[in-house]
Amino acid sequence: INNGQHTIHLTVINLSANIHIFTLGKAIFVFFVNCFQFIPLTIRSRKAGDYFYPIGLGNKKKLQDYFVDEKIPRDERDAAPLITSNNNIIWVVGHRLDERYKVEKDTKRILKFEIRQMK
Repeated sequence: INNGQHTIHLTVINLSANIHIFTLGKAIFVFFVNCFQFIPLTIRSRKAGDYFYPIGLGNKKKLQDYFVDEKIPRDERDAAPLITSNNNIIWVVGHRLDERYKVEKDTKRILKFEIRQMK
């Protein structure tokens, strides 16, 4: 997938006891998400009124409030790609995953996202 600013590569992974979940450095963001029941996925920029359930916070939060609380510079807020399904934010790329899509112990298949910023 290419939105003009980022390229996204998706890989399906069947989990077994031998697979470890990891992330790479800042140049490439890799994230694993339990979202097969939520396909199709889209990539878009933020819209007024967007909200999600940031992993670890336990409750719903407006995306604008999340950006302010996390001290994300204003010029980066509109550029942050969002992975969504049916207009629900799954991942604020490079920042936080939505709690509803995290990988659980009983998860059998996941999508691996590799996000690369285009030069």
